[in-house]
Amino acid sequence: MRILLIAALTIIGGLAAAAATPAWNEIRVSDSQDLLAHFKTPPSTTGVSLWWGWDGPMSQAVIERDLDKFKAFGISTVTIEAGYGMTARYLSEGWFELVRTAVAEANRRGMHIWIVDEGKYPSGFAGGKFSSERPDLRMRAVVVTEKISMQPGETLTRNLPEDTLGVVAMNTSEARPR
Repeated sequence: MRILLIAALTIIGGLAAAAATPAWNEIRVSDSQDLLAHFKTPPSTTGVSLWWGWDGPMSQAVIERDLDKFKAFGISTVTIEAGYGMTARYLSEGWFELVRTAVAEANRRGMHIWIVDEGKYPSGFAGGKFSSERPDLRMRAVVVTEKISMQPGETLTRNLPEDTLGVVAMNTSEARPR
């Protein structure tokens, strides 16, 4: 009975704290006076976000050290990107434990954290997880198989192979050099 009461009070207390905290994605429109007042020291919700590459072994000590240095430079928001050489594999329980540690330590410092939803470049491979779980789909890519130049007013009609993914037409005569 006592454990049930403690659990119920914990849940109620957690819900009350959550209700008192603004949502992380709450949209706030600032006027020019507000922006001017906070320009030199913006709140963590609107300030600069530093790209925090987790390259190499991460630990609580490394996380604390890095967050302290960022805070000392006036950075109050960081974006975690999984890197190479981490001791905890991307999306593993160890990875999520490090993220939980980083979030807790950031909260203690009044900082915010964003997370890049990818384990390094190229995007879409989930830090190698996709290739290791589906080796049959490795080395797939979309490639240009044919380019056809045409004159204004010219019409092209043709049957396309079944494996055609898409066709793009563009006016290059008005294209600006990049």
